[in-house]
Amino acid sequence: MLLSNIFVFVETNDWDQVKFNKWLATFLALIVGIGTGIVGGAGAFSSAGGAGL
Repeated sequence: MLLSNIFVFVETNDWDQVKFNKWLATFLALIVGIGTGIVGGAGAFSSAGGAGL
């Protein structure tokens, strides 16, 4: 998230020269998605959560 905030302020007019590794981006998105799903799923059923159910 910090990296995306930094890129907001990076000025460039040559978007054709911007390159990224699609395999690495896909892998990192998968890892982050699985991680947040595990944490979010556990928090949804926790009795010690914010709702206090």
